[in-house]
Amino acid sequence: MGAISPPARITPPVLILWGQDDAFLDLGLARASLGCCADGRLQVIETAGHWLHLEQPQAVNAAILGFLGPSM
Repeated sequence: MGAISPPARITPPVLILWGQDDAFLDLGLARASLGCCADGRLQVIETAGHWLHLEQPQAVNAAILGFLGPSM
């Protein structure tokens, strides 16, 4: 068996949205994922859990639009 290669770096800008109260996944996973990104940003939505797009759709939409920039 050959050596395991390190994970490839993700070069496009990345936005990770995370619910502060996620009962299923630990916030540490999101922080660790940033290590794979050349240009990554983590935004935690404090009033959301695992299904943040259902729990806080306005906050999720605002975060995505802000990430995409003023052209959106």
